[in-house]
Amino acid sequence: MTASLKAQTDGDFECIVVVEESSDNTADAVRRAVAGDQRFIIVESPCSGSASQPRNYGIAHAAGEYLVFLDGDDFLTPDALTELRRASADASVDLIVTEAKTWRENADGTPTLLPVNQRLAPPDKCFKNGADFLTFAVLKRTFRAAVWFYCVRTSMVRSAAIYQPFGRLHQDNVWSYRVCLAANRIAFTGKVTYNYRKRSHSVTWKIKTKSVYDMAANVVDVIGEYQKMCASGATPEELTAISYYFSFIFSVSFLHVGVFAAIPYAECRKALASAVSAQDSWRLIGGMLQRIRLSRRIEAYLLRCSLFPGCFVLFCLIARGWMFGRNLYSRLKKLNRLKGNSR
Repeated sequence: MTASLKAQTDGDFECIVVVEESSDNTADAVRRAVAGDQRFIIVESPCSGSASQPRNYGIAHAAGEYLVFLDGDDFLTPDALTELRRASADASVDLIVTEAKTWRENADGTPTLLPVNQRLAPPDKCFKNGADFLTFAVLKRTFRAAVWFYCVRTSMVRSAAIYQPFGRLHQDNVWSYRVCLAANRIAFTGKVTYNYRKRSHSVTWKIKTKSVYDMAANVVDVIGEYQKMCASGATPEELTAISYYFSFIFSVSFLHVGVFAAIPYAECRKALASAVSAQDSWRLIGGMLQRIRLSRRIEAYLLRCSLFPGCFVLFCLIARGWMFGRNLYSRLKKLNRLKGNSR
């Protein structure tokens, strides 16, 4: 991490390194790595169990005009800050969306580049605002919630109090969409600036029982945000964007094949029940589904069926089969297009 920052072609930056308690002397290793470089500020804190606390500290204390998040395992391309600064040349830009590569760490420690689509939208496409982009990316199935795709205006996230929930896993899912909704002007780098290294013990690689309940809490937060937006007079465009995002976060939380493979269905059922058990949940969910023209009856029927053990297995199998078929169709369509281009 620190090596890629020191190698930047644009050296005008401040880096707040939040080091949580560890048994491997990480703080000492970081101090040696930065070797007195005044651009790096090292902060030690108690172990919190997620990346939320270090990121929230950065949001609250960063002096720069824009925020970029960099996890300890990952690294930036040498021209990352140059590209982000170029994209922010217009002073009215609130959000810069970049591109990333994902590297899987093998058993021997060597990295393998994964063929994952990490472009959220065409860089030459114009969007009226962040809500317009959010709707587009969700519909095109290119949206990614990971914080490293977003360079945000510091004053925007502070004034809107867009922080991450403390101690929660998959916390990016309730941060990134709020950043998009808050942004009036959005820009794109059009280039890869971030390299994400996926380790075998990563939260996104190995689903835990806590993951399912935290994802359920994320769903609850999105429902609550929709309710607040309705009460505060949000625009129809913003309400449509969060409604589409609800469909996205629900599917990645409860219709993901990896979740079914790793977690007993009884735990999934309990987590799902906790997400939709509040008194107003069904009314709010129905409102969102109607807004994006999904059948309220069909969707609500599936959700209610999923709360009963006997129906949940069938629900999972149907969802898994549907996702497999959709992914297979997308891959075949892409392969067909590549063959056509090669002729």
